[in-house]
Amino acid sequence: MSPADLNSRGSTALVSSACPRIIIAGVHDSSDAYPNVKYRVLGFHNAKGILVREYRYTFRWRPFACRRRSWWSRLASIVGMVFGAFFSHLRAVIACVLYARSESVYVPYPAPLVLFCLSFLPQPLRPGKIVADAFISLYDTMVFDRAMISGGGLPARLLRWMERRAYRFCDLVVADTEMNAAYLTQIFQLPAGRVIALPLAICEQIYSYTPYIPHDGQRTVLFIGTFVPLQGTDVIAEAVSLLRNEPGIHFRIIGYGQTAESARESLERHACRNYVWIEEWQDAAALAKEIRRADICLGIFGATDKTQRVWPLKNYAYMACGRTIITGETNCARSLIRGTDRAPFATVPTGDPQALAAAILSLACDDAARTEYANLARGYYERHLANAISIDAILREMLH
Repeated sequence: MSPADLNSRGSTALVSSACPRIIIAGVHDSSDAYPNVKYRVLGFHNAKGILVREYRYTFRWRPFACRRRSWWSRLASIVGMVFGAFFSHLRAVIACVLYARSESVYVPYPAPLVLFCLSFLPQPLRPGKIVADAFISLYDTMVFDRAMISGGGLPARLLRWMERRAYRFCDLVVADTEMNAAYLTQIFQLPAGRVIALPLAICEQIYSYTPYIPHDGQRTVLFIGTFVPLQGTDVIAEAVSLLRNEPGIHFRIIGYGQTAESARESLERHACRNYVWIEEWQDAAALAKEIRRADICLGIFGATDKTQRVWPLKNYAYMACGRTIITGETNCARSLIRGTDRAPFATVPTGDPQALAAAILSLACDDAARTEYANLARGYYERHLANAISIDAILREMLH
C-alpha cells in the first residue's frame, strides 16, 4: 500500500477542520512479520474524532525466506533488502521534514534510524511531539538476544549510541511490558518516565474468540515461533522427545529461524514421530485456525535475560482466541498474574524440558483444567491486553 493510499484512508477520519490530528511517519516491513505495527496503526485510523495522516514506506526483510537458494541469489536478495530499507527510511525522514513540522508524530517500529536522522535536524524542521514504538531494541537483539556482534566491539558501541540518541530525542517511547520499559530506561540512560509500557496489538477480527470444547482423541500441542533464543525451542524439542511414547499427545510446530536446525537435530536424534513441523510462513488466518484446533499452546521457555522481560505476540493471539497456554515462569509472566484470583495460563521453570513435558501431560489428561485456563485467558485478554487499551493511551499522550 502506498502512502497516498494510506492518506486517503486516513482522511475519512476527518470530522471537522478543527478536529485534532496526528501524523504517522516511518517505515514498515511489507510482510505480516510485525502485526503489532499494522494493527496499532489501523486502530489510530479507526479512532473517532481524529484526523490521521500517514507517511509510511515499505520494505521487505525476510532473510530466512531465501535460505535454500544459491549463494548468489541469497546475496542479491540481502542486498535488495538493505537498499529497500535504506530508501524507505530516507523517504520517511523527508516526509517528516515536508509534512510533520510542529505536528504530533507517531513513529512505529522500527523507529530508531528514522529518529536518529531526525535528531540532527534544526529545531524549526522537527516535529512538535514525537511518540515512538520501541517494541524490539536493535542493540539488545544484535548483542544479547542473537549474539550477532560482540558487546565490547565498535559496531555494538555505535549501535547503542545510535539507539540511545534516537530514544532520547523522543517525547515518549512505548514498550510492551514494564520490564522492557525499565530495561530500555536503564540501558540507554533515558530520563525517568520517558518509556511507558502498553500492550501490543493483534488482528482481533482474525484472532477472535471461539469457546474451547474438549474432544475425544489426541490432544494437539501447538508451538508457533520464529526460533529466536528467547523462545527456548531446544527446551520444546526435548519435551517433545520426552513425550514421544505418549500416543494421546501430538505436536504441531510452525515456523523457522535461528535455532531451528538445532531443534531439528534434537528431534531427529531421539527419532521423534509425534510431531508435524510446518516451516513455511503462515498468514494470520492460517495461524488462527491452528490455534483454534489446538488443545494446548506453548509460549516461551528460553534461559535468556530477554525471555524474562517479554510477553510475545503469539501469547496475545492464544489468549484472544481463548486457548490454554503453558509458558515459562518469567518476571513478565509473574507481573501479569499479580493481583489475579486465578492465573490465566500455566507456567513452568524456564530452561526445564522435564517440567514442560510434565505440565503438558498433566493438562492433556485434564479436560476441566484446560477449559478453565482457556476461559480465564480470554477474560484476561479482554480486560488487560485488548488493542483499544494501547490505542487510547497513545492518543491521549499525543494530543495532550
